[in-house]
Amino acid sequence: MRDRFRAGDPTALGEAYDEHARVLYHYAYRVCGDRAAAEDVVSAAFLEAWRCRGKVHADGGSLRPWLLGIATNIMRGAAREARRRDAALARIPERGVLPDFADDVLGRMTDTEQIRAARVALGKLRRREREVFTLVVWAGLDYAAAGEALGIPVGTVRSRLSRARERLRKLAEAELRAARRRERSAAAAVRSAGRSAPGGPPAGTEGPPSTAEGTRSSVAAPGALGTSGAPEASGAPGRPGTTRASGSPGVPVRSSGVVTGFLVAPASVPGPVPGPAAAPAPPSPAVPGSLSVRSSVRPAPAPRPTSENQA
Repeated sequence: MRDRFRAGDPTALGEAYDEHARVLYHYAYRVCGDRAAAEDVVSAAFLEAWRCRGKVHADGGSLRPWLLGIATNIMRGAAREARRRDAALARIPERGVLPDFADDVLGRMTDTEQIRAARVALGKLRRREREVFTLVVWAGLDYAAAGEALGIPVGTVRSRLSRARERLRKLAEAELRAARRRERSAAAAVRSAGRSAPGGPPAGTEGPPSTAEGTRSSVAAPGALGTSGAPEASGAPGRPGTTRASGSPGVPVRSSGVVTGFLVAPASVPGPVPGPAAAPAPPSPAVPGSLSVRSSVRPAPAPRPTSENQA
């Protein structure tokens, strides 16, 4: 096999792989402790052996010792590369904990609010205190230079600066509280406007009445349909008359030749008109195609037979 392998016979490479691949794998796995790395070592070992097949000695027995030596060198090279990689990574400085972007934005907003409050409070200081504070704190002058610029002694500069700092602190705190109250009021107004947005009834108002309520108020209410008592004598039977409940003009409704009720036009005043406190009679069965009207007027009795009729 050595001669054929050295001569570049592919069949000899296949035979060597079938005979020694398992041994190389177990050896690499015991050294590396990783199955994937052991498989890579076996593949790299046979590729390197085929590339260097001219170095195989013609005399000798099995190729296993030579292949195990190649696998050992490959694992040593991989270990040296891993150490170099770890050393290079160790030289990279650590980033540490990155600051939270939200905290940064919140801090900037707080600083902006404080600067705005300080500017407003500075405008509320007395002119002499504001001049001393501006020269010493913002312009960076010392007490002597500020006194020379203002034409006052150094002691006066110190006293005015002390009073200015104390009043400025109190005024700035008050301005911050006022600004936060304004922000809360604005947020509450926005929420209130969102609740009363177009598309629904405004806050504190009721919606339109239901169909049943409208029907009760416009049809079945007393005064809309006059059913209590007979109509007043305002004309011949069958002509529009008035009802006792509301006095509105109505149209008589006949049932079997007897006036049983009046249909009255709705009054101009909204809402039901109270009628007489009388218990309504139970409704009679509705006849298909007819109007069911409640009435407390009884039908007229039939005429009794007289002697002339009997004759």
